[in-house]
Amino acid sequence: MQNQANDNNIQIGNDSIVKTLESLSLTLAQTTKSIFVTITSIFGGLFSLLVVLVITFYLTVEENALKYFIKFLTPLKYRVYAMDLINRMQSKIGLWLRGQLLLSIIVGILVYAGLLLFGVKYALLLALVAAILEIIPYLGPWISGIIAVFIAFSDGSIIKVLLVAFWYLLVQQAENNIIVPKLMGRMVGLNPIIVIMAIIIGFKLGGVIGGMLGVPVAAAIAVYLADVIKEKKGEKINQPETENME
Repeated sequence: MQNQANDNNIQIGNDSIVKTLESLSLTLAQTTKSIFVTITSIFGGLFSLLVVLVITFYLTVEENALKYFIKFLTPLKYRVYAMDLINRMQSKIGLWLRGQLLLSIIVGILVYAGLLLFGVKYALLLALVAAILEIIPYLGPWISGIIAVFIAFSDGSIIKVLLVAFWYLLVQQAENNIIVPKLMGRMVGLNPIIVIMAIIIGFKLGGVIGGMLGVPVAAAIAVYLADVIKEKKGEKINQPETENME
């Protein structure tokens, strides 16, 4: 009887060890998957940022080439209006780029002020990272926040980690609900609600790149729709008498 009891105890112990190992294996697999997804998202966001910068640079350098291409495709009757429309759209997109730059500066200053107040190392560098990554919707602020939390964690202070995490969340909420709608709305002439919707729809349709281009595309569409509404009301659309290729 004693031997049987010992065998049962050994069996129970073995089962417990097996279950523990299976649980650890499952946890490790899930953690590895989460890390892989996070790393993939980070590099995907950075790649998307690079693509947008390259496209923007190309369109800037080859601006006249793009206009000549559109001119070639447009019937002669609508050519003057098409060129004027393109110029006005480019003006809106230029205002959006200035707004994006100003947004990055504001976020960088806010992040630097908070990190400096909490005594976090490399506060200026982390603020620069936050400003640069600001161009990536949704992912950018999270990436910069995670980096800052890790730096704060290296100091061994849980209080500092919590303060940094809270500050980044606060800045992100202020950015999403106040700064972006007001700033972009004023710069490109769009209603703040339209700005938020443009970013969300762009992100849903085109991922990170779609999120980046949501506002300028919406601004460009708004220019054309404004002309359509004027025409429907019987108002005259102001346009130059000659084509403007500059």
